[in-house]
Formats: sequence, structure tokens, C-alpha cells
Amino acid sequence: MIRMHRQVSTWTWYIAALIIFFTILLATATSLAIPTLQINIPSGQYVDYMPGSPFNEGMLIVSDAPFSLQAFYAPENKKSSTLSSWDFYLSCALMNLDGTKVSSLPDPFAISINNLSYPSDSFSYGKPQGLPPHGVFDTYYIQIAFDFEPTDLTHQGIFNVQNPSEGGKPGYIHDFNINAQGLGKDYGLVFDLYAYNQNYNTILFAPFSHNAALISSYNTADLISHDQGDIVPLPDTLFLLAIGLMGIWGIRIGIKRKKDTSILKT
Repeated sequence: MIRMHRQVSTWTWYIAALIIFFTILLATATSLAIPTLQINIPSGQYVDYMPGSPFNEGMLIVSDAPFSLQAFYAPENKKSSTLSSWDFYLSCALMNLDGTKVSSLPDPFAISINNLSYPSDSFSYGKPQGLPPHGVFDTYYIQIAFDFEPTDLTHQGIFNVQNPSEGGKPGYIHDFNINAQGLGKDYGLVFDLYAYNQNYNTILFAPFSHNAALISSYNTADLISHDQGDIVPLPDTLFLLAIGLMGIWGIRIGIKRKKDTSILKT
């Protein structure tokens, strides 16, 4: 009887180990998933927290203009027909560097995106249609319509801007050249990436933690960064790990009951 109990225990713990392994494997895949839409700034730094800023999430920060900005699109279906089913936009929103809301347009200024000039009177107040409230919105902003072309396809170039070591996914990369040298020193720019379906009743947008900003007055010492190395587990990850731990706890209770029963029988 005791020998049989040991055999059951060995197999039970073997199964428990498999549960742990697959739970962690699934949790890792969930927590490190590459978003469908992201913004990348090759010369930027990912920052988790900006003291005095209106942001509740991290993002890529660049402090000097001009700079290059990349829109990442990693759809499940890589066929070109997927590109034609969405209308893509990059918004550029004005922010006060002191963290307060922008209540009026500053002195006339102009920014340049891909050599096209956008003067201050082309900015509208509010937020893009369907985009959830976040960050600096409502504020003055412009939105630039663009298309991902088949020539933008990359087979291994898409990575997680929050953790660049996780990458190698196929997708599309569209480049923008941003020049905001005409913007006053007390202001910054925040960029959002989003897309609408053909009926404009569905919006797809980059996670706010995968947006980007031009913040010229912040110094590196003012920024608390994880150097693009740490990933905070998503709630789904914690849930999956909890299931695994509960399963192990249940198995141990079952073993204890079997052991107690075998002792009574003897």
C-alpha cells in the first residue's frame, strides 16, 4: 500500500510540474505579446515614469528635433488586402511641459512631417474620434492620414518597443521625418497611432504605453527608465499563474487525503 502511494505521488508531482511549465509558457507568451500597432523612435528612450507629466503609462521619449518616427503594424493576416481594410492615422498633439492642460494655442508655430508644413492654425481642439481619453487629451492636435504600402513589409523587423529584445515578427514599418524646431520650448508633442475600418465604426489603436513624445526640456536624470529591459506581467499572466498554483494546492490536498485514508485502512 505504501509503495503504491509513492508511485501515485511521483506521477502526481510529475503532472504538477507539467502544469507549472505550460502555465508559465502560456503566461510569458501572453505578457510579451507584440501589439498590432506601435510607435517607434530609433533615437528615443523608453521611459516608465515622467515626474509632473500627465501620463499614467510609459512611452518612448525623444528630446531633440528633427527625428525619425516609425509606425509599426503587425497584423495577423499579412496579405495586402488587410492594408486596404483600414484607414491609418498618426496624430500629433500639443502638450504643456509643466503638466497642465493646453487651454489655448501658443504663438504661431509650424511643425514639419515628411516635408509638409503644419502651421498652428491647422490644429483642432479635442481628441481623435473614438480614441479613449488618455494623457494630454483634450488638447490641440492634428492627424495625418497615411497608408502602409506593400514595400513597407519587413519579415523580421517588428519588435516590442517596450522591450526590444522581443522581436523578429513580420509586419509593416512606415517612416516619418518630424521637425518641430519651430515649437516653443515650453511645449512638447505626443504621438498616437490608430486606424479605422471602412465604416469608421471600429477603431484599432496602439496601446498608450506604446506611443511616443517629444519632450525637449526633460534631462536624462529626470527620467526613471527601465532601460527597455523589464516587463510588468499583465493581469492575464497573474491569473494564469494563480490557476497553476491553485492546481498544485489542490493536488497536495488530494495527496494528503489519500495518505490519511491509507493510514486509517492499515
